[in-house]
Amino acid sequence: MKKYVAKSLSEYVSIATSVANNSDDIWFRGHASASYRLVPSALRNTTAFTDGRGNKVEDGQIVISEGGEVTGVSPENMFYEFKSRAVPFLEREPANNFEWMFLMQHYGVPTRLLDWTTNALVALFFAIESNPSSNEERLYDCSPEEQFLENDEFCTEGAAIFAMSPSEFNNCSLSSPSKIYICEDYDRWSHYFDPMNENSRDNFLPIAVQSSHIDTRIRSQSGHFTLHGANIWELDYYNDIRAILNKIFIPYEAVPQMLRDLQGLGITESFIYPGLESLSRDIKRNESINFHREKL
Repeated sequence: MKKYVAKSLSEYVSIATSVANNSDDIWFRGHASASYRLVPSALRNTTAFTDGRGNKVEDGQIVISEGGEVTGVSPENMFYEFKSRAVPFLEREPANNFEWMFLMQHYGVPTRLLDWTTNALVALFFAIESNPSSNEERLYDCSPEEQFLENDEFCTEGAAIFAMSPSEFNNCSLSSPSKIYICEDYDRWSHYFDPMNENSRDNFLPIAVQSSHIDTRIRSQSGHFTLHGANIWELDYYNDIRAILNKIFIPYEAVPQMLRDLQGLGITESFIYPGLESLSRDIKRNESINFHREKL
């Protein structure tokens, strides 16, 4: 994994441009903490059910070996619940299960999707929009950026933006750099919709897929996705995928100014999520920024 540090918007743009210039297509994803792994929401809170030898895990038992089965929330149950109740609120009904899944993801229902964007500034906004900070005791006698670069890629004292090429990603997973337009070729990729219940060996690894812009939220975020298959490991677990990942660290101390600079360029919540609700949050955030600026 290639690691970088950006302490200003100009440094971030320079790094993102350099990364983008090395490939024909680059996707970005922002995390409020560099400690967060690349795992989709439906797979983040799993519980060990059996250990690596197939023995049932008892309550309170600590499992340190790899392997075994896990259990957790059912993305399929949530999918069918959402699908059965969402139709009255839609201008156009999704054409297939993957379009439904994309819609669910953007309205906060856990899925096996991780959303990415082709817009580096949008990814940065996602990483710092909550103006994050760290109150944890520092573990190293060095700056957060030195800690990230030299010791700990999961440093808790900063946000992070991941960048990768979806073509290289699919080459790692499928030995093919082709783009996957999953909605237009639904039958071919249907074994990825419910991978745990499919008798297929071809849906084990995650894939990068192009979405249909069926909703203004997806369109505004330039949304594209990675989709987990039957294996629940984080994307940054796989050695081959780690080799194509870039991770840009943003120290929390740099966040307030970077957020102000982003807003000055029009990268706001109401730009990303068009609507009165996000506009209202933008107005409140702007007033808070102005208040703190006047106090300085």
